Amino acid sequence: MSDIGENRTFRSVQIAMTPLPRITLSGVVYLPSGQPAPGAIIGVDAPVAPVYSNAQGQYSLVLPAAGDFYLTAASGTDGYVDLVVPAVQDLTLDLYLRTV
Repeated sequence: MSDIGENRTFRSVQIAMTPLPRITLSGVVYLPSGQPAPGAIIGVDAPVAPVYSNAQGQYSLVLPAAGDFYLTAASGTDGYVDLVVPAVQDLTLDLYLRTV
């Protein structure tokens, strides 16, 4: 311990952190009409930022391989989908939005 002032001390602690294994979830988001959904937002209930589908409706998320996740996807007022996704291995999952 080191003295850093009046009655204050600090202790240096080393912590080893091991990253969780990760999987990739990817696919294409489709509108109710069957056309790809560019700009759809896809998110999960995990510490991962949501992503947007590209011009062809394609998306890709990297997730911790830690059980099931609740996934939601939406494209403005054109449609949405929500489901539970197992995150145990890389997965290709096309999402078909339904009307609101």
